[in-house]
Amino acid sequence: MTTTKSSSSPMGRGFFLSSLRRQLSGVIVVFIILFTAIVVPWLVEIPSHYYDGSYESNITDYFLRMFADGIYRDGVISNLTAVFLGSAAFACAVSAARYLHSMKMTDLYHSLPIRREKLLLINSAVSMLVVLGPFLLIYAGVILWQVIAYGRFGWLGSWYWSFAIMDFMTVAIMVFVIYTLTTLTAVCVGTTFDAIAISGTAGFAPPLICLIAGGIWETTTYGAVASYDYLMRISPFLFFFERGTGISYDSSVYYTRYDYGSIATLFGVWLIIGIAMGALAVYCYRRRKSELAEQTQPHGVLQTAMKCFAAYCGSAFFLLAFQDHPLPVKIIVILLASTGIGLIAELIFSRGIRAVSKNIKVLGLSGAVLSILFVALCLDLFGFESGVPPAQSVESVAISYRGRFAGEVGPDVTSYYSGPAYAYSASQYTNVPSLSGPGSIDIVLDVHKSIIADDKDGKNSQSYSHGYMNYLSIEYALKNGRTVTRRYTDVTRETWARLAALETQPDFIANNHPVFWMDAFREKGILKIDATIESAAGNEPKPLTLTRYESEALLDAVKADMLALTKEAIFEGEPVKGYLSLTFWVSPEGNVASDQHLTGTIITLTESYRSTLSLLESYGQAELLTPRPEGIAEVRMTDCIPMLYSETRVTMASSGDYSYRLADEYIDDSYNVFTITDPDEISSLIQNGRSSILVSEEIAQSVLTMQFVGEDGQMLATQFVRLEDIPERIRSEVSAYLNEQYALMKPGAPSGYYDPGYKPYAVAEADAVYTA
Repeated sequence: MTTTKSSSSPMGRGFFLSSLRRQLSGVIVVFIILFTAIVVPWLVEIPSHYYDGSYESNITDYFLRMFADGIYRDGVISNLTAVFLGSAAFACAVSAARYLHSMKMTDLYHSLPIRREKLLLINSAVSMLVVLGPFLLIYAGVILWQVIAYGRFGWLGSWYWSFAIMDFMTVAIMVFVIYTLTTLTAVCVGTTFDAIAISGTAGFAPPLICLIAGGIWETTTYGAVASYDYLMRISPFLFFFERGTGISYDSSVYYTRYDYGSIATLFGVWLIIGIAMGALAVYCYRRRKSELAEQTQPHGVLQTAMKCFAAYCGSAFFLLAFQDHPLPVKIIVILLASTGIGLIAELIFSRGIRAVSKNIKVLGLSGAVLSILFVALCLDLFGFESGVPPAQSVESVAISYRGRFAGEVGPDVTSYYSGPAYAYSASQYTNVPSLSGPGSIDIVLDVHKSIIADDKDGKNSQSYSHGYMNYLSIEYALKNGRTVTRRYTDVTRETWARLAALETQPDFIANNHPVFWMDAFREKGILKIDATIESAAGNEPKPLTLTRYESEALLDAVKADMLALTKEAIFEGEPVKGYLSLTFWVSPEGNVASDQHLTGTIITLTESYRSTLSLLESYGQAELLTPRPEGIAEVRMTDCIPMLYSETRVTMASSGDYSYRLADEYIDDSYNVFTITDPDEISSLIQNGRSSILVSEEIAQSVLTMQFVGEDGQMLATQFVRLEDIPERIRSEVSAYLNEQYALMKPGAPSGYYDPGYKPYAVAEADAVYTA
């Protein structure tokens, strides 16, 4: 074995310059590609950059948008640049370490009077200069051009420099991490093929392992939820793209805000990992035997890890193909697939079969471990499926059930930034309310236990699945700071019926409707409310001219009435008195031009909204709720049967779920639409329209959906109407139609909606559940 000699400073400098000259062509290639990707798009835009001093505000807005991505013309170029530089770092690492995989070159380099660690560091420095040198040059050049050409107008603020520094540092760290990972792998293996295959696989292995494990966990464990939000963060090739996490666009100043704290933390961790891999590469290189060059390592640690990874992926792939087979078959599949795919990887890395007899034991052991884990998940040996936290340990619970509020936006609408116009990101909307009342927590825990019991009894497999409508998510926030998350599909109708008990809980109402989320804006004095009222028929909406005090008093009245609604008023519905439309704005300066729209909502006013109706009367607006029957040309009615195929919940007629069935262009032979044109009958229907119902089989046979149609053909308000309240002349015909539609659900039905696994539940039992 040839050993390295002591080095001198001139030798190190000369070797650095020599290596740099050999890589000069790479510098030129990287510069040309970056120039084409970054600079050329700006050169194309030069004619539109002319500034003549006119329309300064419009031009300012234009340049704020233009420079939102720093030196890049748009965000796509930023990502493509990162991909190219990462690939260049990978190629440079493989190229710089190629002498380690040739005996002649290894002996030559190790005979030079330079220490191994210095040799490795010099190669690293040259490669970093090849990749990042042109990037730094172009980066500085573009920034200088932007500052000289446009900075004097004040368009490049602190946000620009924050982005520029963040962008360059994150790219540099990504390049460094990819290079050190590839170099460490190259030092530990004997061939260039192994270096490329192992380092490339290792770069994507962590997220793949987690992705496959999460998929198997969700498939085998009822209710399991695997989080995939962090997958890119654990990959040295993908973590760069995580800097986009937490981005929000500030419409008031036309640029993107970044969560620089989380970005700095993520990239700081990877910088430490990169330094550790670089130090480990130096340590392994000092102990590396020169005879390793050109040698395969059938028993190497990295090679064995890659073979086990291949066995893991292969078993998951075949397990997916045999997912509908019994458990014993799946276990056999795991054993055979893991061993077989592992043997293929063995032949690839060992270049033959000489090591198969020894390594097959490791592959068989990995297959056995995977089989044991799979069986443990399927049999719930870890107790995950049946694990329901005790009530005393639950701080709050978030549940996807929203009942009659399903059409409203989520509560996170009040999240906003402290910019001059209080802009917010629409991506912050959520549809999962958080409940902390003891009553709500007890209801959710009871529902959770019933889901587990139904699963053990096999009832869930008999439930009708209707996509997202039959999906339930539960997330507990425990008092010890932990969270427990479960997600279920094919939930039984009895379970949905139990959830209906949440409809009267104050925290459920307050966390599901926008009128309860505006206090933060009211306290700041920046809330603006626009109000419009309509009659029960939905015709002639009239805007209300209210002072800030009057509008906020109206908001308080609505909140009080909603919290006071009884179970009967919610479940059975009440005659509609009219509609109150509220639109919320953030108006920090009282200037209409700077107002930011938050959200809007429509309140269906019934006799239970006593405070609201009384306040409207005191404002002299009550007469606007008087319907105008002569403005209604016809009323269309049809059944509510389709609601039975998703879930049992309280449903608002105004949610818009039924209008499509009442429009002429959608009418077909699968259902009937009954049309009422008599003015007296229309007036009677206006008086008897219902606001909401609790879906059940009994109600589906005695309630219809109706929609008023204006004289110009405009579709107006949608309401429910009881069979007993429709005109007597068509009541028997409608009743027969409802019975016919419902019969399609029963066993033995020749066609229609019937699902063989569906079993109707007793209405009396459901009523007992509602009461509980």
